[in-house]
Amino acid sequence: MHDLFKSFLCQTSGIRRLTTVLLLITLTSACGWQLRGLHSASSSTPLPDQVKLVTTEPNSSMARTLRRILTSKNIAVAADAPLALVLEEEILDKRPLSVTETGVTAQYQLVLTVRYRYKNASASNPLTSERLELSSWRSYDFDAKLIVAKNQEEQALLEEMREELAWRMLDGVPELNEQASNG
Repeated sequence: MHDLFKSFLCQTSGIRRLTTVLLLITLTSACGWQLRGLHSASSSTPLPDQVKLVTTEPNSSMARTLRRILTSKNIAVAADAPLALVLEEEILDKRPLSVTETGVTAQYQLVLTVRYRYKNASASNPLTSERLELSSWRSYDFDAKLIVAKNQEEQALLEEMREELAWRMLDGVPELNEQASNG
């Protein structure tokens, strides 16, 4: 009898653990959480075959990131493409987020803002989107004793932010294509 009761408790404990795990998964997915770096754009929305990338600084980090992502999605960067992505400005704001009791910065916040617009050069219906602005931010701990490592961490965060912004910029491309075809 004792073994039967012990077996029942183990089964109940297992069911309780399974229920807890399922509840946590449901709550996590219900709040919209996702792993960092995953692209959330709808895969059913078609992207254009070609895009013209217009920027005052063709070798800027943001322009290079955009080119890399466009290439990875098999979108040609062509000078004669009917759709232009105009990268107007990239602004980096690095702010102290917290300081130690001696006044030394302990944490920084990075805010990367990109201003851009789309131009559809369709001869029958040329369209230009309004000026759009996206921002991404990250914070990190700073230690002056680890200056090289912290600079590398900052550069890695900036690259991650640029990738995030590039994906978000591409999410708006199909809307302009639909306007051009409906207009």
